[in-house]
This record gives sequence, structure tokens and C-alpha cells, in this order.
Amino acid sequence: MPGQTVHLEIGLRLLAEFGDETQADEMFLGCISPDAIHMRDGWTSRLKRFVHLAKERPEGIGVRMARLDDLWKRERDAGGYGFVWGWISHALADHLWWHLIGAWYWRTLRGTESDEELRRRWYDDALVAERELARYMQGRDQALAQLAAASPRGMRDYVTTDEVSRWRDAVLERQQFDPRSGTRTPRYFTKPRMDEFLRIVVATMKEASMNGFRNAAQSVEAHYPEDFVALTF
Repeated sequence: MPGQTVHLEIGLRLLAEFGDETQADEMFLGCISPDAIHMRDGWTSRLKRFVHLAKERPEGIGVRMARLDDLWKRERDAGGYGFVWGWISHALADHLWWHLIGAWYWRTLRGTESDEELRRRWYDDALVAERELARYMQGRDQALAQLAAASPRGMRDYVTTDEVSRWRDAVLERQQFDPRSGTRTPRYFTKPRMDEFLRIVVATMKEASMNGFRNAAQSVEAHYPEDFVALTF
């Protein structure tokens, strides 16, 4: 999955696109909050899927986008839309991560090494890409400051306020590094590939803001190869 730096960069791009500074703190909080499930004792992969609006069986992007639409309609007026907008961007980014990067990676490399080694390389390269993104992202300090300023809140049926608060603190602690200190270059999660991924996530969110997530799913399916759309978690 994309790391927290990726989700914060998406938040910055959404803020630049929509320009509502009054919702910025809550939006950055929402951008990281689905992963607050990690703060729950005994959390499982199945529970994490549920929190990220995913199901056990494979499903096309239209099904997932319908779920995002339902959450948006349920929560958008519950004390500010910024938090749920950020939350949905996180769930969407995780889903498209597999459509746009995971599909290419596994189709290209499966069979060249063991699946275990390919998974290790996948996660290692994603961490390297996180550091590289932190080096060139504009507004990283702003995003971290606004995340720190946000008042923690939970999401009904998914995570508690306490879990979000503790996860926010953990994310801020992990982001206390000098992004200029990294020297490795990603092999698979290259800057052009990451930039395209980020562009598509924000463009899909913009489409959804105008026409709803169900209709945005049709736009996604029209622009990406069918085999990408069929792949999920």
C-alpha cells in the first residue's frame, strides 16, 4: 500500500485543487486515518480491508467506488467534509495503487524470482520511493503542521477517536527525518510512475466531486486497460 508520505502528498494536491483551507487540518487527518486500525489490539488483515472499504472477494473498481459514494453521502455533513474527503482519498489511492502499479509489477516480474522475494523487493522499493517523494514534495512541512493541528476524530463503524489520535502521533514521529538523507533511487516505484499515480488519484477525486464516485468509476474504466481494472487487493 502507499505509505503515509504518499497520502499526505495526495492531501496537498487535493488542497491545491479545491483550495478550501478551512478543511485542511481535517483533510490531512482523514488522509492517514484508515490506517489507524493498526492501533487496535488484535487487528487483522480482514478488519483492515473492511476499514479500507474492501471485501474479501475480487471486485471491479465500480463496486469499490459505489462504496466510497455511500460513505461520502453518509458522513459529509457530520462535522465537516474534510475528514471524510481525506479518508476516501486514502481508500481510493490504496485501490488504484494495485490497478496502476501492482498490476504492472506482478505481470512483469512474476516468475523471475520467488513470490516471497518479489514481495520483499516490492515493500523495500516502496519505502525507498517514500523517501524520494519526501525529498521533492512541495509543502511537506505544511502538511505535517496541519496534521498536528487537527483535532482527532473517529469514523463511525471503522476506527475510534483514540485510535486516530495515537496513529496521528505515530505518523508524526515517523516523519521526523531529513528527507535529504536518502541516497537510494527506487527501481520500480520511479518518480515518473509515482507522479502519474498521484495525478490519476487526484483527477479521479476531482471527477467524483463533480459527478459522484459511481460515475467517476466509469471514467477510470474508460482510461485504463481492462486487466488493470480487474485487479484488486
